[in-house]
Amino acid sequence: EAARQWPDEGNRSALFAAFYLAIGRLFAARGRYSTAVTTLRRGLEYSVGAPCFVVPVRIALAAALLEKGDLNEASGQLAILQSTVEPSREPAYWVQTLELSAQWGLLVGQFGAAEERLGQAILFLAQSGIPHAELNAWLNLISVFIFLHQIGRAVALLEQMRQSAVQSGDEALVGRIDPLLHMARGRALGREETAPSVTEMWGEWEEDPPDVEPSLPAPTLVPVRPRSFLAFLAGRELRIRWYLARHDWQSVAREMRSVAREFDHSDSRLVQLRLRALRGMLAYY
Repeated sequence: EAARQWPDEGNRSALFAAFYLAIGRLFAARGRYSTAVTTLRRGLEYSVGAPCFVVPVRIALAAALLEKGDLNEASGQLAILQSTVEPSREPAYWVQTLELSAQWGLLVGQFGAAEERLGQAILFLAQSGIPHAELNAWLNLISVFIFLHQIGRAVALLEQMRQSAVQSGDEALVGRIDPLLHMARGRALGREETAPSVTEMWGEWEEDPPDVEPSLPAPTLVPVRPRSFLAFLAGRELRIRWYLARHDWQSVAREMRSVAREFDHSDSRLVQLRLRALRGMLAYY
């Protein structure tokens, strides 16, 4: 940094703030959260001289802290954002703040607060006349419905949204809807998270269990564009659970080897916890 000189200190601050924001996001996207947090904190220091970068850098920092599992520090950053972001002037940043607050609520068990925050985002976007962002906010809320086992409600909304997306030719939106539909239908079948009976574990289950929908293909590895490293892992977990429900042990083993290569390096406590839970579930089977 010291070797880079500019006549205008403001331009220098803006350049470094933008640089650390981009690099911090890159590290977070690769699951290297400690480095991402350090980098983004440096960017936050430079953003003092370039105020337009303060909010985006802080949002990226809050997201990295959340996915790293540093929930107390993430809560502090979110509190600052909620008190400083102006919805009328910075609608995108406000919605991101609400969504991150909802994610924090889910992680700490405040499910009602999480649903409320996402509802606020949907209402704000509807009032602001931003329909595509409103649809994405609905998908985030539907993810909460699935997590809370409100399956009928989730599936009905997803099928309606998918039909509209297909008619409008929005392939990106379809790519986000389909994995959620697979997850909701899998939970409705009751196979992906239910332990088998003793008879089944002895290998005496039916070749094609009646409550499985063989006509449905395996879900895609991830949504069209994963929103984060944690979302990428969630997509891989979904695919493993799908194969598991169909007793396709060879595919399960192949996917687990791939997951180990791609996620074992991460320093996120949440990622490592989910990997241990996944391996524990497979060991049970």
